[in-house]
Amino acid sequence: KRYNNNLKRVSSSKLFSKTSMEDEEWISITANKGAIVRKGIELDSEKIDILPYGTKCKASYTTKMKRVQIYTPIKGWISQKCCGPLLKNEHAPSFSEMKNLRWIIDIGDWKPSQKEFVFLLDLIPEKNEREAVLKYTKKLDQYRALISRLLIRNCCSK
Repeated sequence: KRYNNNLKRVSSSKLFSKTSMEDEEWISITANKGAIVRKGIELDSEKIDILPYGTKCKASYTTKMKRVQIYTPIKGWISQKCCGPLLKNEHAPSFSEMKNLRWIIDIGDWKPSQKEFVFLLDLIPEKNEREAVLKYTKKLDQYRALISRLLIRNCCSK
């Protein structure tokens, strides 16, 4: 929670508005030590990762909180002072540069409920793909097949 000048309690969601896709731009991490990526806009929210100097990110600015919401390479929030626009000699990553995108997901401890599993399975529109997931007899193999198909769709949608 944040306080405004009148000392009224204001939720952080009222301090910024969701930006449209048109407001997004490519930025670069300019801080020598990199930028700490946090889960939420608040400085005390969970730390997700640290992006090294020079990392290119797709982002939208939030001026009231001096925070930047980033969408690639990971989703989260960073400080405005750690980043800047791409320099004239820099360019946004092309598709060929982004094709080496990798996600690591540890599903070893993931135990979805039957309802959650069915919901995620229903996100796959092709019947034959859903059947291919269910053909595995071991649950862990089904989880791997499901997540791999969802990751492919996520990558293609970007």
